[in-house]
Amino acid sequence: NTGELIEHTPEEMFDRVAIHISKAESKDKRDYWKNKFFDFMNNRYLMPNSPTLMNAGKNKCLSACSVLGRIPDSLEDIYKYIWYNAKLTKYGCGVGQDLSAIRPNGEIIKSSGGKSAGVINWMKLIQAAADTTRQGDTARRAANMVTLRFNHPDIFDFITSKKNNDKFNAMNISVTITDEEFEKALNKEEIWLEWNNKKYKKVNADKILDVIIENAWYDAEPGLLFLDKINKYNPFNLQDGNFDETNKHYMITTNPCGEQCLEDFEFCNLLSINLEKIYNEQNNNINTELLKEMIYVSIRMLDDIIDVNEYVLPQFKEKVLNNRKIGLGVTGFANLLIKLGIKYDSEECLRFIDDLFGFIKKEAEYYNQQLAKEKGVFPAWNESIFAKQNKKRRNATLTTQAPTGSISTILGTQSYGIEPLFAIGYKRRIVDNEINEINELFKQMLHKEINDEIKEQEIINECCKYGTADLDCVPQKLRELFRCANDISYEWHVRVLARIQKYIDNAVSKTVNLPENTTKEDVKNTYELAFKLGCKGITIYRNNSRKNQTFQIGEEKNSLQNNNLERGILIQCSDDLIGKKRKLITGCGSLHVNAYFDPITGELMEVFLSKGSTGGCIAYMNALSRQISSGLRSGQVFEVVIDQLNSITPCPSYIRRTVLHKDTSKGSSCPNALGYALVDMQNEIYDELGIEKQDNKIKKVPQKTLQKINNEILKCPECGELLRTVEGCNVCTCGYSACS
Repeated sequence: NTGELIEHTPEEMFDRVAIHISKAESKDKRDYWKNKFFDFMNNRYLMPNSPTLMNAGKNKCLSACSVLGRIPDSLEDIYKYIWYNAKLTKYGCGVGQDLSAIRPNGEIIKSSGGKSAGVINWMKLIQAAADTTRQGDTARRAANMVTLRFNHPDIFDFITSKKNNDKFNAMNISVTITDEEFEKALNKEEIWLEWNNKKYKKVNADKILDVIIENAWYDAEPGLLFLDKINKYNPFNLQDGNFDETNKHYMITTNPCGEQCLEDFEFCNLLSINLEKIYNEQNNNINTELLKEMIYVSIRMLDDIIDVNEYVLPQFKEKVLNNRKIGLGVTGFANLLIKLGIKYDSEECLRFIDDLFGFIKKEAEYYNQQLAKEKGVFPAWNESIFAKQNKKRRNATLTTQAPTGSISTILGTQSYGIEPLFAIGYKRRIVDNEINEINELFKQMLHKEINDEIKEQEIINECCKYGTADLDCVPQKLRELFRCANDISYEWHVRVLARIQKYIDNAVSKTVNLPENTTKEDVKNTYELAFKLGCKGITIYRNNSRKNQTFQIGEEKNSLQNNNLERGILIQCSDDLIGKKRKLITGCGSLHVNAYFDPITGELMEVFLSKGSTGGCIAYMNALSRQISSGLRSGQVFEVVIDQLNSITPCPSYIRRTVLHKDTSKGSSCPNALGYALVDMQNEIYDELGIEKQDNKIKKVPQKTLQKINNEILKCPECGELLRTVEGCNVCTCGYSACS
């Protein structure tokens, strides 16, 4: 409380953590396990989740994950759950919640006679709680998972709630979907949008899925959670197809990172084993005896954390002590593969997963049975599948695969969780700073192959520039082994995810990383494959689809699609833009339009205007060209540009030519015609790139306005003769002149 630093070394932190966790042991065993826990952390064999490291011995929560469940649909309950959320956040715990019980936008509120503001309105409240509470814990910022059912009437608003919106930055969002709903979406069948057993309207299920796919392609959210797959392996599922939301053990949502499916008011404590430590370099295999001991110590450590934990809310204490769920996972997987000479995206990798994770599952279950004999089964054991199988079990679940960001750094591995290497070199953004990181294992193996420091550095520079080792300058052996996230096809990402899920009790946190040129059809195929292979959930991330991504692969390309550029930032265009051109006939002669579009996103980047042989101001056209181009490259939304062009007052010269010659381009002025042309070219680009067309609406001048202009302008007010246009002015033979 004084602010004085009392721990100066990692050893001091590990000692504090080990002392606190070992208090769960009987006095005669306490010193033994305290020393064992300390040694395994200090040797970087394993590490519990960061709240345990930060909070042990401080009367604070040690859990990283929590789920509040489904927020009830009443004002009192909603605010009560928001308070629950804030209190959990204060203690550094991520929170999962589902909003499907909340009435949709526009639904009548009987008690007040008013109308509901819908689900999005309450998401704002969750964000506000995160913004005002996150400083209560100095180690972690607020993290939320917010989910909604696929058939909720507000589903479309929910799916698009984070698009071009950084106001919901303290939450991940996911859609929960049943097998039947997903199959109907694939078959293009209709479903009812429902709330509280009330049917609202029928929609094509594939339309909902299409919007999910579009938004996931656009900036990675929402994710998909397959409810039936999650509950098929629920340890309390004794009812086969009849196990549903009426059962108290049914799980409806997950923690913020998606690896921990939990019941309402349930915590889970996580711990990761460092797989790099089990590599036996002398024999080029794994040390199974060391791995076995790491598993045993991890299981016991996690079980002890349950007993010494601070539960924040009484509901959590009751549920956690009844089920005693724990989550043992791994990190350093990709580096272990490289050391063993196994390619990540290969059949050999899948076979290795069977051996490694099968071994972890078997040994974890064996030791847990021994622990149950020593300390007793979890209290809800009689309600579980283990009672039916007559298997003693200390904990309802044993294994989870977490993303392990902070934990991997502490363990000293640059290989996170089960992910492939993100890149050989990248910029890592931490708070307001950037750190350049190069994979040390790559540097070591490159040195063995090349043994030329200058050439090695040149190769490393190229790998960092392009974010991959799959380059001609890299030795073939290293190109095969150092497979980076965007080198791997979505099929292999999903196959690895699904194969590891077979051996995990809870769920797996793994992102399907995709290159920038990924299509929406690829995203759909990713979802279909994940569903087919039995994954519990799926999340994709297309490189550079978000500004300031945590790990920057290669050279950053600021895509215009997010339109979140800071004031004063101007994107530099690449040399591979796609060009389109139009010739417009206007009241002042011909106008030539050249427009250039991003080859990945299809977004308009640059506009150049030039006049024909007669009419028009060159300086004005150059200024307009530059203004439109700089606006677009500074994050201006395309629709806003079009709206501004269409808001210009109709031009008398333009309309006079329309009446007399009937040969002008669409519109009522040069800017209006330019707006039409840009929309046409933009939609042509979208067609060519396979991107769904935007709803760019052109404002048309009402016919009455045109008639009024015709009557008042086209005839000379002095003599009644028809006016003619000269250099933008209406002139008459009698000497009358008026410039428009």
